[in-house]
Amino acid sequence: VLFRSNGANLAGLQRSYGTLSIKRQTLHEHNLALGRLIDVEHFLEQEIATLNGTNADTIDVIVSLHRTLRYLYEKRKRCERMMSHLNSEILATEEDLDDQVGSLIDEVNMKNLAVKRQKIAP
Repeated sequence: VLFRSNGANLAGLQRSYGTLSIKRQTLHEHNLALGRLIDVEHFLEQEIATLNGTNADTIDVIVSLHRTLRYLYEKRKRCERMMSHLNSEILATEEDLDDQVGSLIDEVNMKNLAVKRQKIAP
């Protein structure tokens, strides 16, 4: 009975938890992608270090690998910024959920107290 009056609050909590779950999954996927980007960057750095830049073809390959490496570096920085923003959103959502749950618990406790008082009253 007490939760029926708080149905909208509970529905809001469920939506917020669903959103939080999606954001956490997205953050996890970005973290995996970031790991792959870093692995490719390291691989390219090693390849560039092993190439001998004495002929024109090798120099062209090195220049191309440097361009690719620069592109990956920029992509990684964008990914890190997005992850930072997403992490901030997750923390804010968690704080909001804590507040909502606390308010709901307080409201339920107040209603329980009112019911107990009614039972005690003559």
